[in-house]
Amino acid sequence: MFLKKFYNNLVLNDTAMVVLNDKCIEVNMANIVIYSTSSVAVMKTQLLVDLLEKKGHKTTVLVSNNVEENVIDSNLIPYQLNRKISIDKNNKNYPAEHISLAKETDLVIVAPASLNLLSKFNYGISDEINLSFLLAFNGPIILAPAMNDSMWKSAIDRNIVDSLKKLPNVFIVGPEIGMLYEGYSAIGRMSEVSEIEKIASNILNKKSHPKILISYGASKVYIDKVRYITNGATGTLARKIESAFRKEGIVPDLINVENYNNEAIAKIAAGYDIYIASAAIANYKTNVLNYKLSTDADWHLKLTRDIDVIKTATNENPGLKVFAFKYDLDIQKAHKKIHDNPNIKAILYNKIGSMGNVLVDGALINHFKTVNFTQKTKDEIATMIVNEVLTWI
Repeated sequence: MFLKKFYNNLVLNDTAMVVLNDKCIEVNMANIVIYSTSSVAVMKTQLLVDLLEKKGHKTTVLVSNNVEENVIDSNLIPYQLNRKISIDKNNKNYPAEHISLAKETDLVIVAPASLNLLSKFNYGISDEINLSFLLAFNGPIILAPAMNDSMWKSAIDRNIVDSLKKLPNVFIVGPEIGMLYEGYSAIGRMSEVSEIEKIASNILNKKSHPKILISYGASKVYIDKVRYITNGATGTLARKIESAFRKEGIVPDLINVENYNNEAIAKIAAGYDIYIASAAIANYKTNVLNYKLSTDADWHLKLTRDIDVIKTATNENPGLKVFAFKYDLDIQKAHKKIHDNPNIKAILYNKIGSMGNVLVDGALINHFKTVNFTQKTKDEIATMIVNEVLTWI
């Protein structure tokens, strides 16, 4: 119901045993296209090719039309970068090569990805054949941006990056802070090829990933046909957690709890390996009236205790691992919550008053330690949560 559609078409037959994240696992061998655009970081393309081929993958390298003109002397460009997609206009019965290549490819890595490429891909512009290939490809795409920090800021300000992140098959890795071509250190440097390869391996080996569900939003407890009780949870942290997972090449599923009652949420969560319970789920329910209440008199609402979603889900699936959340003044309530249910492997404690704040105080608690934090951004907290969950895998 929630699974990303593009994974359904990722069928890889050849395998080999390699070390991934300090574990020896069976890795799928893939047809990978590396698309290099106009950036000085194109000099790293050969390193990426070598690393991927060392892992047994078959690589095809494409370049944007202006690489040789704008980036570096042609004698520095690896020989693999000379391949171009061609179109046989005289043979109408044979599919255009960019379409054939799109059907044969398992993964595309755009490295380096210039601002020009990001902008055109975002807006669906295909003014060269390689872009037509990229837009025709429906499988997973890794974008590794490389550009000046001012250009990266422009990509952020114009919502190009956020727009691309919303595409279900796109994974953005980097850029990093480091020495730029202009001679100073700032954000914009392409991620190291080892990091790009790690993300590629995670994507290609999706079968080794646990199924992860992230709940977000706030419950709606209906009183009558129109009115309901809810809270101020926005789901911002959940989306940042999803983004942090995607940086690791892992695609979790999301469920908006406002569309489901507690029984349905518990049943759905029980079908996963890991449940990140970041939504603000109601503890109480009402007897919903099948009409609209009149405003002519006072109301007297009766709230009854609803089921505990985590407890119900873990009873149905004893192997379910849960990352829980506790929003309270007393941190001991968070310790009690993790102690009472062994399926809760970790919990994020937030102090009351931090909801909606840019910077948050709290603690990340597991069965072995408590890590207190102050003035953390939600991006930083999301990374902490993902790093914790990755230790369970």
